[in-house]
Amino acid sequence: MIVGWHRYIKNGQVKESSFQNIGFNINTVDDSPASSRKITLQGESWGSNAIFIYLFNDLSFERHCNLDFELLPNSTTQASWKLRNPP
Repeated sequence: MIVGWHRYIKNGQVKESSFQNIGFNINTVDDSPASSRKITLQGESWGSNAIFIYLFNDLSFERHCNLDFELLPNSTTQASWKLRNPP
C-alpha cells in the first residue's frame, strides 16, 4: 500500500496542501471527516512504473477521486496522470 500527502501548486502559488499532516499516525485513521483529511493519497503499485491511487482526497472541492499515475518511459522525474471519479 502507498500512503501519502500532496501539495498542489499553480503558477508558483500553493493552492492546497496536506503536508502539515506528514508524520500523522496512519493507524489512527477512522471514518470521521477530520481523520479522512489527514491522508490524501492511498494506493498500490501496478508494476515498476505505475501506481493506482484509489483514494485521492481533493481538499479544495471536498471530494474523493481515483488517480492513475505512471512514470514516463526512461524517466524517474516525469509522469502522466489521469484523475477520475470513483465508480
